[in-house]
Amino acid sequence: MTLLHRLASMLRWIFRRDTVEQALDDELRAYVEMAAGDRMRDGVPADEARRQALLELGGLEQAKEQVRSRRHGAWLGEMARDARYALRMFARTPGFTFVVVLTLALVFSACSVSEKKDTALATDSALNKDLQLAGRDTASQPALKDVPTTPAAEVPPPPAPTTTRPATTTKPKPAPPKPKPVVTPPPSTTTTASGNTETKNSSGSAAANAGGSVGSIASGTSLSLRSNERVCTNTHHVGSTFTATLANAVTGSNGATIPAGATVSLEVTQLKRSENATDKIVMEFAVKSLTYGGRSYPVSATVADAQVDRVRNQPKDKDVQKVVGGAVIGAIAGQILGKSTKSTIIGAAAGAAGGAGVAAGTSNYEGCVPDGGNISITLNSPLQVKITS
Repeated sequence: MTLLHRLASMLRWIFRRDTVEQALDDELRAYVEMAAGDRMRDGVPADEARRQALLELGGLEQAKEQVRSRRHGAWLGEMARDARYALRMFARTPGFTFVVVLTLALVFSACSVSEKKDTALATDSALNKDLQLAGRDTASQPALKDVPTTPAAEVPPPPAPTTTRPATTTKPKPAPPKPKPVVTPPPSTTTTASGNTETKNSSGSAAANAGGSVGSIASGTSLSLRSNERVCTNTHHVGSTFTATLANAVTGSNGATIPAGATVSLEVTQLKRSENATDKIVMEFAVKSLTYGGRSYPVSATVADAQVDRVRNQPKDKDVQKVVGGAVIGAIAGQILGKSTKSTIIGAAAGAAGGAGVAAGTSNYEGCVPDGGNISITLNSPLQVKITS
């Protein structure tokens, strides 16, 4: 298709849209009737034949939308929709519109003052003379010649000193001492007030190292964590695991303590990004285990709170399209209302600001727990841990 045909198609779409839409509807309906007629000749009932023809086409409205999106000048329709949305936004927030227009007017006035200063600087004759001297050809200037220097006489290096090593004699190595047998102290026995006998293993014995006392962290205890990596809705999926570090030590009964720096393993259970500025981000995690001192403990806990940042995720071409569309509509409105170049510029700037606002309001947002972000969990049941001496 030549450029002239494309231009004619675009003009028909802009100025004779109703005629073009009616022709498109007639063409699609004629196609459906022809496809249904072919099926009816094969013995298919009329209603079923029409239904199959529509299914093959994919639906009348869907086919129309596909044709519109591929038509030359379709971007003008999108720009018009964005412009109408921007105008509605301006009508709802007149105070914001006034502030934006006033700010842009001040910016343009400041730029015009700086241009005047640059013009005055360019007319300075003394500066022009200096620039001409700096740019003059240096070929006519006397060139400097390098004078070779007389090399200094080489001094022979001093003779290397000779050293005489004394003769060494090899002494026999003494035999290693025999290891001393480890004597395990006997366990201590005490009698309680009720007459029962309590036996405690001595520190360092095999019996003491094999087991050990156990303490409990009460149910409902809150643990403050710091994420060890960045977790986002577009980089992780349901079933992904990551770790977090305990920020503060937690104490329980019988001397039980979970030290700061303990590692907590978490699993992603649900993720959902935000489709616009008002839609909520959903990020849910399940606590799997807690590890410290070379031991891992299964944990039943609930994530009470997590630091989730909203990160905008929108292609730049969409933002540029909406900003340009707002600028074009604003320039047209400024020219119609103000009838001057200044009003046209201010209208374009205000429209661009509105287009930027539209782009921000309709963008997608990803949720991210930052590296080092806060995560708070609450124990659902008591946690039994070994007490370390």
